[in-house]
Order: sequence, then structure tokens, then C-alpha cells
Amino acid sequence: MLLKRSVSPDGRIDSLSVEFSLPVAKLSTSDIKASASRALALQSEIVEGFLGNKGKGNGHATEPEPSDGTVYACITGVRAMDTKWGRRLFLTFNANGELLKLFGTPRRLGEILGFAGFPEYSQRIAEGLDLDLPCRVLVEPTADGRYMNIRRVIPAKN
Repeated sequence: MLLKRSVSPDGRIDSLSVEFSLPVAKLSTSDIKASASRALALQSEIVEGFLGNKGKGNGHATEPEPSDGTVYACITGVRAMDTKWGRRLFLTFNANGELLKLFGTPRRLGEILGFAGFPEYSQRIAEGLDLDLPCRVLVEPTADGRYMNIRRVIPAKN
């Protein structure tokens, strides 16, 4: 069994990965659950030590969370996937360590990049485009709670 948790204190490149390997071949289901619970608790303790009392990681202070309900995010690229409606483009976002997707036409994705403060990328929308653009997003869970929807994209700084 491999348990992994990644934490990024500043939402960018500084991160901590804590992994535990637990042999489970000779354990019962309840013993596996107990071992996993102990490993996760130890991971949490290590992560808290990394982040510190004030939300600091490896000496870098984190920016305060915006008060308007948005979270800091990074637009990481333009990707595509086959869906029941055919091949569709989407922007990928990293928000609080979570990968989010925002689907749209090339024109709509360009508009969204403009909302984020990067209109110069609006004419370069193509599958495989790698980006590293800071922004803020307003997110909400889907009705079934399985995914997070991006409701709004705005520049990282006002």
C-alpha cells in the first residue's frame, strides 16, 4: 500500500511529499485500515511541521487568502480529451494542490485567459500549450459533490 500527500505552502513550486509503504499481504482488512489511519496521522503531523503555525513552509511566507471567496490558482496549460460530445479543449488549473479543468471553445478559453489578466495568450490556444500563469478562481462543488467547478477566473492581484 502506498499513501501519498503533497502540500504546497505557496501554491507554486515549494512542496512536500510524504510517502509511506505498508506491507499488507498478511494483514486483515481492519489491520490495513488501522495502519493506514496511523500513517495518515503521522503524515498530517509532518505536514503541519512543514507548514508551521503561521502557514509558512520552508521559510517562504504564504500570501493571505483573498477575502472575496476566491483561492489562488495557477493556469498550467491547455489540454484536450475525448468526451461524449467529441474532442474538447480545456484549461488546467492547480488550485490548492487540486487539478481542475475548465472546458470551452478556443475563443472562450482565450476570454478566460483575458479575465485572468493574460490576453496575450488568447490567440495561442492549442492542445498541449504549457502555461504557468497565476490567477484566482472562485470554485464550487458539482451537485453530486464529485468535482469542483470553476465559477469565475480573475487576476491574481487587483
